[in-house]
Amino acid sequence: MDRLGVPPDGVTVLVIGALCAALAALLRRRFGPAPRLGAALLCLGLVLTVGAAIVAPFAMKASPGPLGSAPVPLKLLFGLGVFLPSLWITGRMTGLAAAAHFDEFLHRVNAEHRHSMDYGKARARERGGDVEGALREYRKYFQDHPSIPEPLFSAAQLLAHRRRFSEAEAVLREICARFRKDPAVWTEATYRLANLLDADIGDKPAATALFREIIRVAGKSEQARLAAERLLRGFSNPPSAD
Repeated sequence: MDRLGVPPDGVTVLVIGALCAALAALLRRRFGPAPRLGAALLCLGLVLTVGAAIVAPFAMKASPGPLGSAPVPLKLLFGLGVFLPSLWITGRMTGLAAAAHFDEFLHRVNAEHRHSMDYGKARARERGGDVEGALREYRKYFQDHPSIPEPLFSAAQLLAHRRRFSEAEAVLREICARFRKDPAVWTEATYRLANLLDADIGDKPAATALFREIIRVAGKSEQARLAAERLLRGFSNPPSAD
């Protein structure tokens, strides 16, 4: 017991909970939901929350110390004053970690589903020269799975191959707008759009602005590295981000 009659374990849980909450926020802000980070923070938050709940009865006693002779309601209020902040902090951290873990889970599911999707109908129409039919099929795929951008990427690629560059630009801009909150998709779409604007449409100022935006927003991505190379070389021989 410390001088106020509160078990040291209660204070320890409060301090550890606050530190872990700060660390969780810092890591998520700096690196985003990295693989397995959400699960680790979730487990840690649960352990701390349960620990705080176990310590609560002892904290509420507030036995020896200045409060030893205080009425029971006052002891209870003092104990809750120690316990509730700890529970709130650790509970909030648990919620943040659970959200990160769920985001990672959805990202993995979507990634696996992207690779398993069958674009057979669209590919068949494309091989048969039915460009409009292929575009309709890609749109239908996307309408059925609006969280998956691959059908729109395929549509943009088909339009570019058919030299329908303004339509390809519109599709890529649509991807950028729809998936602005998905860094990987937005960066890939913006990089392809910049390439299209430079190599096929001839709008070098717009391409330059997009390359710089990629470097600013996603500076550690492969597309940012390639965009920097393009800017240094004056856009000659565009490299592939694949």
